[in-house]
Parts: sequence; structure tokens; C-alpha cells
Amino acid sequence: MRRSVLFSSSGMSLVEVTLALGIAAFAIVVVLGLLPAGLTSVRDGTAQEIATGILFNIESDIRHTPSDKVTSSRLGIDLSGVEEVELQFTDRGTLTTNPSAAMYLAEIHKHESLTNPFYEAWHVIVAWPIVAPKPTGSVETVIVRSTTIH
Repeated sequence: MRRSVLFSSSGMSLVEVTLALGIAAFAIVVVLGLLPAGLTSVRDGTAQEIATGILFNIESDIRHTPSDKVTSSRLGIDLSGVEEVELQFTDRGTLTTNPSAAMYLAEIHKHESLTNPFYEAWHVIVAWPIVAPKPTGSVETVIVRSTTIH
């Protein structure tokens, strides 16, 4: 007796299809559960990269300002050391005077503990976001430059 082509046993049963769909759904749920953590890591990494760029720009500005000048050439930082300097930057890392557009705060103060008269040092901290009661991230460095005129 010949079997009908319509009832071939080479296909998948309903139980197998249901099991495969269950495994696929579980995998999708796991991947979607990890998505927020991955996006948070990317956002935090981007914020830290921008803050590090701000730190680099401040360092470059201080180092390239001649030692006989009291104001930096690019960012206008008071290098006399009389008071702490605060600069605000946007979410793209550009200097701003508009507090509502500011995302990063750079605090720059002169180190008085350096005993060598031929060098000056500044402690720089860049923190974000400045709208929060307490910043969630920060980067910092100490910048040392020669006081001798080249």
C-alpha cells in the first residue's frame, strides 16, 4: 500500500515547533534584558570620553600659555592662582557661559604645595552632570608647567 504524499512523516510535529518557539522567545527575552545595561555602559563611556577631552583641552591651554601671561589664551583661564576657576562645558565638550546648557564642570585650582620655584602646578577636576546634586562621574589630573620663559 502506498502512503499519501499529504501525510509525510518528514515534517516537524506541533510539539517540536512549540519547543523551538519557546527557546527562541527565551533567547530574545535574555537579549532584551541585557540591552539597557549595554546602553548605560555606552552612555557612561561617551560621557567619560568627552570629560577626558575637556581635561586634555584645559591641559593644552595651560601648557601652551607663556609663563609671563596670567590668562590662558584659548579658554581664558586665570593662571594667577588667586582663586579657584570654574568652567562649564556643554554635552559636546564646548565651553559655555550658559548654565542651562552646561553638562560638565571643570574646577581648576593652583597647587600651593609645590616647592620648586621653576614650576607651577594646577589640580583639574572635570565632573558631570552638574545638574545632579552629586556628580555621577569625574576625571582629574595635575598639570605641571615650567615658569621659566623660553
